[in-house]
Amino acid sequence: MTRHRLVGALVVRNEAPHYLRPVLEHMSLYCDAIVVLDDASDDETPDVCASFPKVILHRNPAPAYLGNEARVRFQLWNLALLAEPDWVLSQDANELLEGRFVRERDDWLGITDCDVIAVRLHHFWDDFEHYRVDGEWAPQYKRMLVRVRPGFPYEWDDCPLHSERLPRNVPGPVLWSGLRAKHFGYVRREDRLRKYRRYVLHDPEDRYGHLLDEDARLERWVD
Repeated sequence: MTRHRLVGALVVRNEAPHYLRPVLEHMSLYCDAIVVLDDASDDETPDVCASFPKVILHRNPAPAYLGNEARVRFQLWNLALLAEPDWVLSQDANELLEGRFVRERDDWLGITDCDVIAVRLHHFWDDFEHYRVDGEWAPQYKRMLVRVRPGFPYEWDDCPLHSERLPRNVPGPVLWSGLRAKHFGYVRREDRLRKYRRYVLHDPEDRYGHLLDEDARLERWVD
């Protein structure tokens, strides 16, 4: 079986005290390289990244992500292409693909009838065993893996907040897979409050009050 080169792609900023280390440890199991764009961190994040042999670290001189998320994701995409991938995995620094991907990596990347693999993202809430299932927090598909077509003119939506992870015009069909991923960005209430304040700052219509819900409906994760 042909082994396809998988390049992980992460945008990070001040992630050292959070989930960055276990995420990079996990990604190192299945990625051939991990391209990290550090958005002007002022903590130990660059040092943590540099401690992993597979990481290719790039740094912005000044923070840009909060100003226009899409432009930074497009910047990261172009940096990932320099690593000559067959596939790119666009992941956040608080996410983990489920363990089965480590075992089945070559099978998934050997698929020939799609160019994008969408993964069901589960938002963990209050602890690392339960994820939220009510309303818009139910497990949702995210396009996370994309086959790279050399020379294809990829384009990006200019979306300053909640930008898509991948180019808008990826050729070929999407596989809505059975793969799952864990998202830890909302586990702690203090993290939810911080994100709520950030979102309201950039969207004064205040559509994010659900981040502060106290009656979330949860289910236990089963491997």
